[in-house]
Amino acid sequence: MNDSLAGRRVVVVGASAGIGRAVAVRAVRSGARVALVARRQARLAEVVAEAGGGVPVPGDVRDLPSCTAAIGRSGEVLQGIDVLCYCAGMAPLALLADTESAHWQAVFETNVIGANHAIRAALPYMESTSVVMALSSDTAVQPRTGLGAYGASKSALRAAMASWRAECPGHRFCCVVVGPTAPTEFGDDFDGSLLGPLLEDWTRRGLAQEQMLHTDDVAEVLVETMTTLLRHPQVGMDEFVLRSPSAVVGTAASITASFTSRATEAR
Repeated sequence: MNDSLAGRRVVVVGASAGIGRAVAVRAVRSGARVALVARRQARLAEVVAEAGGGVPVPGDVRDLPSCTAAIGRSGEVLQGIDVLCYCAGMAPLALLADTESAHWQAVFETNVIGANHAIRAALPYMESTSVVMALSSDTAVQPRTGLGAYGASKSALRAAMASWRAECPGHRFCCVVVGPTAPTEFGDDFDGSLLGPLLEDWTRRGLAQEQMLHTDDVAEVLVETMTTLLRHPQVGMDEFVLRSPSAVVGTAASITASFTSRATEAR
């Protein structure tokens, strides 16, 4: 077991699946005391069993009282928070002209409002050297057709993190821009009939790569970054970008095959 985070107090929001799950598992195995926050209590129990530790804390970031209570419970159980890692996220796949009010509400409540509620609830439990790490997306700076609402929400999250830095000097607010990653549940509910044409569009515009990032690799980098920042409290990291170094794909068929295989692996 790696003890690079030994004794550190880490709260992972969105810990039941995808990057959040991988971060929670790696943080536990790195010696951290970890609170795992997510809606699905049964899934949290699975993650705790896989990690060999951690405290499951059910909570829904889209519900203010639930989110506040879950973060408060986490801070109390851990007796403070050294790192708050916000990994919760969702995305409807729809052209903007077809994006309904319910889609906009769900994506902003999860990706933006929930993040800000979690940070506000965590502040009383944080030290001046604590770190807030929130996952954004390269879609915020490289728009993809069909992910307009998602990209807009991640742009809003980046702006909010900048404002937190301005309003809370001393605390460290780090926005992590992450490229396409698998396996996750990100595209599980995407409409397949719409996804195909959109992948072709992304490919034509040079926005699709041969390989996605792997969830475990992203989690390892995030945990190592947490470790480094906590060891160097005088250093802030406002933002960094994680993206696959693979080449841009030449055909939509290749990215479709990659997406499909990764989605299958996630299940």
